[in-house]
Amino acid sequence: MTHRNACLVFLVSMLSFGVLSVGQPIAYGEGVLTFSGIRPLIESAYKTRSDLLANSTGVANLSLDRRIHVLDDFKHLREEFVDNRGLNEAGLNYPKQGKWRVKWYRKGINNRYDTFAASNTESDTINQFSTYMGKRIATNPERSLLYTPATNTAYINKPPRNKAINPAYLLAYFSVDRLYKVSNMWDLPVLLERWSEDEHNIRIRTSKVGDLDCVHMVKEGEREVSPGVYRRWREELIVSPKLSYSVVAYRNMGNRSTGFKELKLLEEYGAEYERADDYQDVWLLKRVSIHEAQGMTVEKLTCEFSDVKVGVDVPDSVFTFEGLGVPPGAKVYDKTLGGRSRGFYYEPTTQGF
Repeated sequence: MTHRNACLVFLVSMLSFGVLSVGQPIAYGEGVLTFSGIRPLIESAYKTRSDLLANSTGVANLSLDRRIHVLDDFKHLREEFVDNRGLNEAGLNYPKQGKWRVKWYRKGINNRYDTFAASNTESDTINQFSTYMGKRIATNPERSLLYTPATNTAYINKPPRNKAINPAYLLAYFSVDRLYKVSNMWDLPVLLERWSEDEHNIRIRTSKVGDLDCVHMVKEGEREVSPGVYRRWREELIVSPKLSYSVVAYRNMGNRSTGFKELKLLEEYGAEYERADDYQDVWLLKRVSIHEAQGMTVEKLTCEFSDVKVGVDVPDSVFTFEGLGVPPGAKVYDKTLGGRSRGFYYEPTTQGF
């Protein structure tokens, strides 16, 4: 990946979101801008990129700040954790920070990621996720292989659960697809499908993010939960036509956790892109920032990418114990059978993993 084509479009958190006119298509270039007209352009570019990422390699440098906050709107949880379980309140508020690096390999349903502690000279607090480092993991829908070179031990585990993952989940199970996912709950095509069910409430205007001309969409709603009390929500999605309608920013707000009063930021996503070396109209993430605050935890993750190659042929051997570097005679524990793990010594010529 070269830097000369880098196009920085990261959304600054202080970006002001304007008020839009409800339900009115607006002129853009030579045509009229509507959600039904924009949606297939976004989905087409997203699918093209996803298909290429299904066979890819690259390096991700990640930084995570995760803290548990005890606020008035989580009073019931505070009582559960502090009063009922006797946990120290100062411990609940103690931040956890970490930086790490991932080298990933993708080939269809096979995913491999090697994790490394970030090299730095900062204080020890930056390594609070060190238990996840120094591992090589290869997964598919049937099983997960794990090797830890430091202890020369390997495991055959059940595959990772297919569920919505918050940023901290990337520590244990890295997925490059998650970093293109604008919301913890919704993949982009699913989000667009959900928006289409209430298209008349989508407001659209053009806007600028840095030097980029963008399309800015807002969807709002409310529902009465009791007489005179309304649950309200607001979502914003910004895409760039110049970047093949890639998502520049997403924001999700709601008032459920504030006693149905003011809106609170639940999720925020901002991205920078650069053009894929061998694909003219495909834009790949260069840097992404994810803010997640839908429960007791607040997580802020940033990731910078390097050496990304898409549409490549990754050898099948990369996803085996031999490819992970497990030497003959290493102790292997099979944890897929239930009950006590079955242990054996690895022999690559006879055991076929």
